[in-house]
Amino acid sequence: MMRARLFLPMPEKGESVQMVVRRHGFIVFKEFVIYFILLLVPWVIRWFLSSQFPIIWDDEMLHALIFLAGSIYMLFVVLFVFAGFLDYWLDVWVITTERIISIEQKGLFSRSLIELQLDRVQDVNADISGFVPTLLHYGNISVQAAGAVSNTILQQVAHADAVARKIMVLSEECRRRNSAMSG
Repeated sequence: MMRARLFLPMPEKGESVQMVVRRHGFIVFKEFVIYFILLLVPWVIRWFLSSQFPIIWDDEMLHALIFLAGSIYMLFVVLFVFAGFLDYWLDVWVITTERIISIEQKGLFSRSLIELQLDRVQDVNADISGFVPTLLHYGNISVQAAGAVSNTILQQVAHADAVARKIMVLSEECRRRNSAMSG
């Protein structure tokens, strides 16, 4: 729990965390497959050059330049892998008994935090579109709140329909609790 406090906001008094939601793991897997293919590109180019132009490897300067270019390329691919993993790991939606807290990483050095009170939630929609999302049960959740300028959207969430139902149940419970306390 101590590790989670570094990235997640602390619950307020009388509030408990009900769910911590992230994007579906397939999304990051799909990105890593693409990055893995990109990591293979220098090896394929090296194989092609050595089989078609073996004389290239006799020139030490040209060999060093090719090695340097390949190293720079690999460094950038690893940087993109790291940035993709951080984006996946640090995008989190915390659903408590009182609020929905959306924390989204935007690039390496920027984050946005949006809080939405559950008693203001009017409508929750789960949108699961496409063959793979239907097969793997992930989709987008749109939360419309009273007085909100725009919808809060939880993107590519695992079991989107169940999460949307849970948000609606928590919203109704929160409204009942608040009306009992005020009335």
